[in-house]
Amino acid sequence: MLTVTLKLKAFRKRSRHENNWKNNKRKRLTQSGQEQYIDSKGTQQRAQKLHFRQHCHGKCIFKCTKKIGQSRQQIIFEHFWSLPDAEKAHFYAQTTTVCDKKGTRVTDSITAVTRRHYFFKYYLFAENNVKVTVCKAFYLSTLDISQTRVAYFNSNKKQSGLPRESQKGRHRVISDLSKQLKDNIRNHINSIPRIASHYCRARTKKEYVEGNLNLSRLSMPCM
Repeated sequence: MLTVTLKLKAFRKRSRHENNWKNNKRKRLTQSGQEQYIDSKGTQQRAQKLHFRQHCHGKCIFKCTKKIGQSRQQIIFEHFWSLPDAEKAHFYAQTTTVCDKKGTRVTDSITAVTRRHYFFKYYLFAENNVKVTVCKAFYLSTLDISQTRVAYFNSNKKQSGLPRESQKGRHRVISDLSKQLKDNIRNHINSIPRIASHYCRARTKKEYVEGNLNLSRLSMPCM
């Protein structure tokens, strides 16, 4: 009698190196803003750069450049881009507020829909962490960001003024669909006319839809 001996080779489970994942590398580069990188869409993104506002002298009602010098701007810029995304949201909470417009006249119904009824106030921390009011151009150029980030944060923050928790990785799964929606889908499928098989009717209970069925007929109510 022939005896066969099998030798089982022990395989070591491959360890996870999440720091080396492309998405995580891209996320770190996005948060730091200091290096060029290619985003998930294949677009080359530039490194963030501080833009000094030399022309604010005599033209800005807040006198931003007199309150915050170039050296202080550099410190604010480096501090901001050293923060992770969650801490950047807290930075927006400390340095931006939404104010309602007062005394705005609206003479056209179309303008009433499109015109914003609020505006943003911007602040930065000068020497000794004194909070001072600055203009939008000075704020955005110091951090090298667009106003979209500020608007997105303020539209999604809680009533307390704190940022909402990140929803990344918390997508809605199919099992969360309501029973009513599932029943509606089943009823729609059961309303489609079906016919039995012509060739193996005695051996199977499978049913088939007609060959001339199309999307326009599916959208019509079945009689």
